[in-house]
Amino acid sequence: MLRLTLVETLPLHADARATSRMSAAYVLEALHDEAAHEQARCGLAQGRALVEQLVRQAIADGHIDSGRDPATETGEQEKMLKLSWVIVGPSPRARGPGLSSFQHL
Repeated sequence: MLRLTLVETLPLHADARATSRMSAAYVLEALHDEAAHEQARCGLAQGRALVEQLVRQAIADGHIDSGRDPATETGEQEKMLKLSWVIVGPSPRARGPGLSSFQHL
């Protein structure tokens, strides 16, 4: 389940890249809008809690070594997701019609 969740969040195809750009736009909007900032902060905290819950379940199911710390493992997954954004993030060639507002990304 954890593997599927992480693979599905990587922007590996056009639809996923468009979704990633949309998500990035909302996060960038939060820089200028306090209400949006708070909503984004809460959403990110909830997302991290969900990943940590999945890691705990994976430990309980024996998919991850029982000696691992769920918070540390969640942090490592978070780093990988951030790295995937840097590596696979939006490119000018990936922008299509209707995405002109993402020219600055």
